[in-house]
Amino acid sequence: MIKKKHSLKIEIKFPFTVIIFLFLISNLNAQTKSNLEVFYSLLDSSIYEIKNMLAEKSEISNLQINLGKEYSIFHNYLISGLSREGIIINRNSESAPELSYVIETSNVEYDNMERRGLFSDYFVTRKIIVEGNYLIYPGEFGIKRFSFNQIDSVDVSEIQKLENSSYPFTQGELPAEPFFPGLIEPIIAVGTAAIAIILFFTVRSK
Repeated sequence: MIKKKHSLKIEIKFPFTVIIFLFLISNLNAQTKSNLEVFYSLLDSSIYEIKNMLAEKSEISNLQINLGKEYSIFHNYLISGLSREGIIINRNSESAPELSYVIETSNVEYDNMERRGLFSDYFVTRKIIVEGNYLIYPGEFGIKRFSFNQIDSVDVSEIQKLENSSYPFTQGELPAEPFFPGLIEPIIAVGTAAIAIILFFTVRSK
């Protein structure tokens, strides 16, 4: 008589595989956005604001974007963003207003360098800012200024990957490394090594 094998191992492995898969997915989702990606998301906020100003019309007869050479990378993204929000550029319309969009400044600031644990990586506060204005004319709104920012914390070791050397506005100046943690950690390391050597010879002498 042939005995049937238990399926206990399969039942244990399946949930464990699912847990590993979910862990890997969560790590992918938690990946830090690059500075340029954050700029794009801040531009989305300005586009959404424009959509609300246009209300139900969602149509413009002409679009003027003034970015200068430094922010020219945003040009196509802004046009695509307006389209995603359902704002149509209809040059044949005689009733639709015109839109003029200007970016005045975009920059990255790093501050508050600190470690979250002994011998751990340094982290800094990252603040990314986009400021500008837009004008919907003819209309009663006048020039509307906008200023959007995002503040989060990033690993200093990742900053080179988060910045883009082709676009200087994605780069920022790092603050100085804190003095005391940088001084104490080598002392602890040397002290630990010294204690280990003393214990080693003490044990051997016995």
